[in-house]
Amino acid sequence: MSFHKADNILTYRTGQGCRSRDKMTSQQSRNEDEVAMSKDNKAVVLYRLQSVARLTRTVLAARLLEQGLYAGQDAVMLQLAAEDGLTPGILAQRLGVRPPTITKTITRLQG
Repeated sequence: MSFHKADNILTYRTGQGCRSRDKMTSQQSRNEDEVAMSKDNKAVVLYRLQSVARLTRTVLAARLLEQGLYAGQDAVMLQLAAEDGLTPGILAQRLGVRPPTITKTITRLQG
């Protein structure tokens, strides 16, 4: 069996000649995929994803605390380990935070 797409009509060939399947555009195919994952299923997947993200942040925070670090400080440490001598402005830009936030984080790391 082979499938051929011509003029937005999906057709397939079997040993019995060419038959036209449903006129299925790519938009219709996407709509069917969306129906397959109902709103309820999407809500369940989103809830589970949020739960995993929250648990991951909790575990990370606990492990960082064991090392004497707080959440957010690890990102600064990783950036400086990769490239020493970065200014607070560049660190802030790379981490997507404001420069005063980086200044406060660095002060806490030094103390």
